[in-house]
Amino acid sequence: MNAEDYVEAVRDLVNDPGGSGYSQSQILRHVSNYAETFFARARCANEEIFTVFVPSLLSESDFVADASNPAYAYALFDNHVVTNITGAWMRRGNSREILRHVNARGGNYYTGESSSGDYDYNAYSATQYDVVGNRFELYGGIPGAFDVEVSYERIPPALFVATILLADVDGSGNARISIAHATNPTYGKMERVPGRYIGTRIQSISGGIETIREVMEHTVTATETTFVIRGAAVELATGTKFATIPALPEDFHHLLALGGACQAAGVRGASKLYSMLLNQRDDAMRQAIVLLEQRLSEPRYVQDTD
Repeated sequence: MNAEDYVEAVRDLVNDPGGSGYSQSQILRHVSNYAETFFARARCANEEIFTVFVPSLLSESDFVADASNPAYAYALFDNHVVTNITGAWMRRGNSREILRHVNARGGNYYTGESSSGDYDYNAYSATQYDVVGNRFELYGGIPGAFDVEVSYERIPPALFVATILLADVDGSGNARISIAHATNPTYGKMERVPGRYIGTRIQSISGGIETIREVMEHTVTATETTFVIRGAAVELATGTKFATIPALPEDFHHLLALGGACQAAGVRGASKLYSMLLNQRDDAMRQAIVLLEQRLSEPRYVQDTD
């Protein structure tokens, strides 16, 4: 379901097919808000399913020595995009070592770990990391050529529908579309934090081909937002519309529609409708949590072996 589909689904649930009771932006705001609520609860049942893996966040060329403390090397990175890091690795060639999180500035102790022998330190790198503001810091030196890999939890960005100001291609042949802030989004909310929509799927809704595409790059200026889309996307032409798709498994899209409809009915004071939708939403939430718990499996990110 894309953002436009959610508008129709919520209007059906609240018996507002003509759209006189709720605007498209109101509905998408309710759905986006409930998506965050669902994320906060569901991640406790299965963190893995909401985790994004970045295979090469940084490399050795990004790091410089900290002039005030030679024990550290650091690299600048956008911590608005990569937040709540759940794992970090140092890859050198075909091998990967776990980077331990060290709160070095707070007294050089390992967060959530002990030195009691309960951990397999053979799997860990001698280098540790810390995140201070927008700096990814390494403590213990830079051991030659490497890439830093991380996994992090990604809170779903807000949903929106927008009209493309300009469509062209980048130097690698990927589609590039620009959105004017003055006239967009058509409805919903487009977050203007650079990189926020990387990995988000979008879909053309102007008729014809409705292929689902993935956002590779997301940049923001004072007047417009630009997305680079993986591969050629002829359906995303200047003047056409597209809609975002929630960054959650499709199994839970109907639950998000119920959550948005429940919030919409509650705001309007429709007590009987709200009560009915609340029961449906809570039942769907319980089923979703059971499904998430059943999907627990072995860790997705493990140390490479020969």
